[in-house]
Amino acid sequence: VALHGRSVTLYEKAFPLSEQCSKKAHDQFLADLASILPSNTTPLIVSDAGFKVPWYKSVEKLGWYWLSRVRGKVQYADLGAENWKPISNLHDMSSSHSKTLGYKRLTKSNPISCQILLYKSRSKGRKNQRSTRTHCHHPSPKIYSASAKEPWVLATNLPVE
Repeated sequence: VALHGRSVTLYEKAFPLSEQCSKKAHDQFLADLASILPSNTTPLIVSDAGFKVPWYKSVEKLGWYWLSRVRGKVQYADLGAENWKPISNLHDMSSSHSKTLGYKRLTKSNPISCQILLYKSRSKGRKNQRSTRTHCHHPSPKIYSASAKEPWVLATNLPVE
């Protein structure tokens, strides 16, 4: 839930490691969430990049909307075409002004139609503050830095207004 510009968790649930990221866990979570929401609401489920097409389709089955960051080796294509390209090809088109690319298909193996949006925030000029004496060669600062510089590719099933 958005409240004064911040997100507030409405519902969360932990699953055993053996059930994490499974369709069963996702469906149970969504059913539990549906049971606590008023029936006349249509939520927008905001997900991180770890969620995939089966999750989006489960959300859509409930008549809800979803919004998710897309990263990694995911591919996209124009509607009705087979011109699959890596999502990273869109990075050069991003800027500090959000840009809508319209409806595309996401993921070649299990396609879903959705809107694609791009956004890249301006650099914050942060520098690595890790001590040069201890753990100075740890790879995490480079990984975090690269992730922070990567543009945001967002996918959603929200209708165009």
